[in-house]
Amino acid sequence: ICASHIVGADGIRSAVRAAFSEDWCSTFRDGEPSDYECSIEQVGSWGVALPTLASSPTTWRTDAMHAFKATTPELPVYGIGMALPNGMYSVHLVIFEAALVDRPWLEPPALTKNGDTSALADAVWVEAPTSASASERVSAGLTDLLATEFPALAEHWSKDALANAVVQRRPSWVDLTGADGYAAADGRLVLIGDAAHAMSPSQGEGANCALESAVALLASLPPSTTDERPPSIDELSTAFADYGRTRPAEVRPVQLASAAASQGAGPAPSKK
Repeated sequence: ICASHIVGADGIRSAVRAAFSEDWCSTFRDGEPSDYECSIEQVGSWGVALPTLASSPTTWRTDAMHAFKATTPELPVYGIGMALPNGMYSVHLVIFEAALVDRPWLEPPALTKNGDTSALADAVWVEAPTSASASERVSAGLTDLLATEFPALAEHWSKDALANAVVQRRPSWVDLTGADGYAAADGRLVLIGDAAHAMSPSQGEGANCALESAVALLASLPPSTTDERPPSIDELSTAFADYGRTRPAEVRPVQLASAAASQGAGPAPSKK
């Protein structure tokens, strides 16, 4: 493929970002080496997806999200439930790192085969435990956890049903910094969406920011741009470079706030 410019919109483990990282890092701007740095960070909380219920419990509202607080106030676990468009009901437990002290069976799967979370790591996932012993340990642990800490949830799943619960991976986010932000210094390469600023899902802003970045990139083009008058290579390079330098200031605070919300247990939500 031959192209004058590349837009990387291929997700948190961006092949575009990985393939061009070395060239990007060595790019000189105004005679100085680039200060580009990128890593993929993991947050200190993750989810356990309980088996989806066939229908919403009669006492639970279908037009709102339910948050379930543990009986023990300091327990770093809480539940979230919501009705799905197909009439079924989804419930997740949110687990914080401190919960592993007494419940090591809640340990989430590793991120990659070699545990490397760097930007250039081999993007091959480790399979979640599927052995009978692992399923038995999780189902037994969840049965006890729901019975003692979440009685409002316990009545809806048997121990056998909880064998199908899934301990999910820790969410990851892209920590990308540098004066040139989301673009190479010469403007020939630019990143948008999760390739540039993947974030923890704790505040539900990932898709919003991705769409806004696409709009911001489009808005950076010269006002004279039309179908009949596309931008020149130099104009496109300038537009991409400008977007790359200005967009991070709008997105990074959202990334950091989202990551912070996922790091510590904090106050448990009120039961609704």
